[in-house]
Amino acid sequence: MNLRVPAALAVIALLGGCATRLDRADIRHVSTATTQRLACPLRLAQVVDARSSKEAGMLGGNAFSFSDVTTSIREALQVLGWSTAADAPAVTVTIQKLYLGGQNASRMGVAAFSVQTDGQPAFVVRGQAAEMNWIGSEASAQGVLSEAVDEARSQLASTLNRSCR
Repeated sequence: MNLRVPAALAVIALLGGCATRLDRADIRHVSTATTQRLACPLRLAQVVDARSSKEAGMLGGNAFSFSDVTTSIREALQVLGWSTAADAPAVTVTIQKLYLGGQNASRMGVAAFSVQTDGQPAFVVRGQAAEMNWIGSEASAQGVLSEAVDEARSQLASTLNRSCR
């Protein structure tokens, strides 16, 4: 009797028990309210996604991604009070990095944007947030990414405000 087939089936069954389930989660909003405003009229012309990976990262049993990252970041930036005047200097925000990561005890969110205003050299803003990781839920992932985006948004507004005449 050939014992290879039952042995192979037993190994496959045992390995199948080691597989972990990975859920996909979509992040749509990464912003909180702010009282910070732009001090001069600037127009948000474009938000461009230049990330090398379109995935946002993994936390717990979830793999996170954005269905529309440019809209998410545009919404996060809108609260700064951009001008709608066509003659206001145009600002382009390029998303360089936007991801989350986690270890057993902590989770981290990172946001890095390159910002270009008409006729001015580009500058980079970077936000980072870290928190204790209890369960790795969708809400906790969205929260830590929102904190990172908010920190980058604050740096963006401060830098733009320093250039107001």
